[in-house]
Amino acid sequence: MERVTYTELIKMCIVDPASGLLLLPLHITFPGLSRGWEGGTITGYRDPYSGEMLSLFQAIRKGFVPKDHGICLLEAQMATGGIIAPGRHLRVPAEMACKWGYLDEATRQLLSSPTNDMKGFFDPISKEKLIYADLLQRCVTDPNTGLLLLPLGGESGEGSQGTHLFFDHRTQTALENTEVHIALGKFKGKSVSLWKLLFSDYIQSEQRAALSQQYLAGTLSAQELGEAVSAAIQETASTTNVTFEGLRERVTADQLLSSEIINKDLFKKLKEGETSAKEVVSMDTVKKYLQGTGSIGGLLLPDSQEKISIYQAKRKGLLRPGTSLILLEAQAATGFIIDPAANKRYSVDEALRANVIGPDVYDKLLAAEKSVTGYRDPYSGNKISLFQAMTKELIVKEHAIRLLEAQIATGGIIDPVNSHRIPVEVAYRRGYFDKKMNLILSDPSDDTKGFFDPNTHENLTYLQLKEKCITEPSTGLCLLPLNSRKRQFIDEATRRVFRSSWLPYFSEGRRREIFNHYQLRKLTLEQIRVMLEEEMKKWVPIKFPALRGSVSAYHLVETGVIDKALFEKVLEGSVTPEEVLHMDSVRKYLYGSGSIGGIRPSTDFIMDPVNNQKLCVDDAVKEGVIGPEVHEKLQHAEGAVTGYKDPFTGEKIPLFQAMKKGLIADKQAMQLMEVQMATGGIIDPTCGHHIPTESAQKRGCLDEDTSKALSKPTEDNRAFCAPDSKETVTYAELIKRCQKDEVAGFLFWQRLLPTPRNKSNGSSRKLW
Repeated sequence: MERVTYTELIKMCIVDPASGLLLLPLHITFPGLSRGWEGGTITGYRDPYSGEMLSLFQAIRKGFVPKDHGICLLEAQMATGGIIAPGRHLRVPAEMACKWGYLDEATRQLLSSPTNDMKGFFDPISKEKLIYADLLQRCVTDPNTGLLLLPLGGESGEGSQGTHLFFDHRTQTALENTEVHIALGKFKGKSVSLWKLLFSDYIQSEQRAALSQQYLAGTLSAQELGEAVSAAIQETASTTNVTFEGLRERVTADQLLSSEIINKDLFKKLKEGETSAKEVVSMDTVKKYLQGTGSIGGLLLPDSQEKISIYQAKRKGLLRPGTSLILLEAQAATGFIIDPAANKRYSVDEALRANVIGPDVYDKLLAAEKSVTGYRDPYSGNKISLFQAMTKELIVKEHAIRLLEAQIATGGIIDPVNSHRIPVEVAYRRGYFDKKMNLILSDPSDDTKGFFDPNTHENLTYLQLKEKCITEPSTGLCLLPLNSRKRQFIDEATRRVFRSSWLPYFSEGRRREIFNHYQLRKLTLEQIRVMLEEEMKKWVPIKFPALRGSVSAYHLVETGVIDKALFEKVLEGSVTPEEVLHMDSVRKYLYGSGSIGGIRPSTDFIMDPVNNQKLCVDDAVKEGVIGPEVHEKLQHAEGAVTGYKDPFTGEKIPLFQAMKKGLIADKQAMQLMEVQMATGGIIDPTCGHHIPTESAQKRGCLDEDTSKALSKPTEDNRAFCAPDSKETVTYAELIKRCQKDEVAGFLFWQRLLPTPRNKSNGSSRKLW
């Protein structure tokens, strides 16, 4: 630790304007202590080798923090409440810290009986070296703020002439030992120290200062001070009308109760003053609905780490006009336009006046802001929500879906009447949302991917784009980092050409070639347009029905279902799509090569051989083909076709990746993959059909080791029982023992073949 002169120390102080006292802020780090170690005492230290987050004590043991300096910091932690557990965001007693590995017994004993070596703090008045606990004892408490201050000059009583007094430690201790019984509020029925009551939320700073001054001047005794504080608390607790800051208006506790954001017990505590509005707002479950979880507030530039607003990024050419408008609309529709540089939030009108946006986007953002303030029903004149405006065709459906998805991604559907967000079930009851729309938004597809990633040029949902952002610790702002590569954008007319439905038919290499020609100025925009329009004439979108949805001809080339030669023949018309569909090599992947009539959810549908139907699991339950007792298990197996939701990214992932992430047991996953392989190949849920093994490996739906394991079945893969021999077999082996019903197209176990259909009415008799 370096010594400093008294003159240098004085320069570090601030002057109290009321008393003229010089005060040393205790957060100032003396020269010699600031070497980058202190930042981790609360947040933890990152081990550069393992990446593990370490506590202060663990960092000392590994040599990342000098021992003498670290011990001083540990003593300061103990003096101010306990050892800090950085990963748990709390302090713990020394005994618990030892159990959790944040201290050892030898260090605990050292901290409980400090030695001279641990006196790492300097008293500027007495010139003594002290431990932090002793230095705290010499501080005084400001009655306005409760802050501990170290006096450096003057007298706390006489020098201030009674205008700004401070509690010394002895007086503070006396008030801490004086208890007052409270009849109302959050301390109802308890005896609480006068010191704690004086600095509670019930006593305003001016009132606290006046009472403290009278007490310190001797005009109020401790008993009289207690009576005055008790009366003030009773008055505040009985008359408080609790309200909260909403999106545009104040929100009452009654509104929060009605919206099921708080329960009756918490509501009662609020009304009786047993808990404060401040404490309720700090609850994550409440904050989410009152303040939201934050929209994308701006961009983070890669080289300078500068924060800029969405509109500013558009002005600088870092974002395309369309991309910036959509992001700004999302801000307006989720609460506020954000200026990340100033960390301020504005309504659209305020943002225009503050020059955070320009007049070119004002009208469109004002329209988007109605998602928060409410739309006006032209017939009744009532204020209605975004969803209701969509159903009444006051806003285009695709636009509304984009804004609704942004609201859900940032905390929930907004109730414009009550000026806050609401839970989904409440939104249903109030007509601000419905289950059909919830299903659309909960299953991200091209229809709901209304936002554009300027880095990857992908279409994403707002939630997916938010997940690519970083949260600034100091402000909580959600910022999208921009890649550092040079950006060149193409005009809107060309983008319309590039976004036309035939563009996916080009390979990635061809697309890069086109953009490179433009960026290197080898081709003008007009030349590109003419060239693409000529090519477009033969690139007619051709779709093929698959297991779920339809796929393009080019997609079949990409996944290896058809080769380029056949693809060219389809394009030139020498082979029709119908002819392609009748090819066994294609049908195998689009529809599977057949499975045993009955349940096969991991390969596509539930089979109803009696009525010759293929049903999804939910529909099979409704039709009575399966019972509710197997619904959940079959729905989980159906994920092998529809995809599993990655709990971290929200993205749809195939069966193989779900197994790797532990979302499905390895044994079950291997059995389901064996079934898929036996009926056409691994299913890629993003494609909606079976794909060849090589393509599955390229697309991350399989790896080489798993492929080899599936080709050589083990006992674990033999999960099916042959009805005649009772031996366990693989699904592929079971299929070989079946016979195909040529009428229905289903495979049946030979002893369970259906009787011939009655050709007169087309009905089928009982199977067994």
